[in-house]
Amino acid sequence: MKKTDVTVNIFVKLVILTLFILFSYYKMRINIFYITAELLLFSFINSFFIKDKKFLFNMEVFSFQAATVFYFERRANFYWREVPEKIYDNFDYVKLLFLLFLVIISIFLYFKSENKYLKKYIYFIFFLLLIMGDIFKVNIFSLIPLGGELWLGFSIGNIALTHLKIDIILVGIFLFFLGRKDNVFFFIYNFIILCLFVRYMTVNLVWGIL
Repeated sequence: MKKTDVTVNIFVKLVILTLFILFSYYKMRINIFYITAELLLFSFINSFFIKDKKFLFNMEVFSFQAATVFYFERRANFYWREVPEKIYDNFDYVKLLFLLFLVIISIFLYFKSENKYLKKYIYFIFFLLLIMGDIFKVNIFSLIPLGGELWLGFSIGNIALTHLKIDIILVGIFLFFLGRKDNVFFFIYNFIILCLFVRYMTVNLVWGIL
């Protein structure tokens, strides 16, 4: 990218981040569906880049963000304390969105993407959500010996990662690694900042559903 393109992209993404932070603080409710929908919308808008006075959509960047949204906004965010049931309203829609993105992103990665590191990351996220996180409530661990103990151990670790925001920090580190392979990924650290802000808001239950 030209220096002017870099400057413009940074400025635009900071503006987008600011708008979404303000929206999150004043308008968003603490509900997994609404939070997921907002972050997916941000991911879509944030995947456009200005280059040579043209808007270009980067599907790899979008795939990274979209898959990460479902990981960051998993139910484990709320497992460590009592929360109102309203938080889980419309969770079936989240599962439908996840299924849709699972299919779209998997097809794209298989046929269009040559970024092997991105593929491994996203497939690992899908594995965590489908098998370890059991997003569809299949209860696969009941079918294997010591499955319940395995799931319990993972859940405890999952809750700790969520509560301490270590999961977001680790993804931010991996994003730096991706940026060294393709510098366009450096432009989406605003996504990590927004996710940290939303997690902070979520953990402190300051949105208006209570």
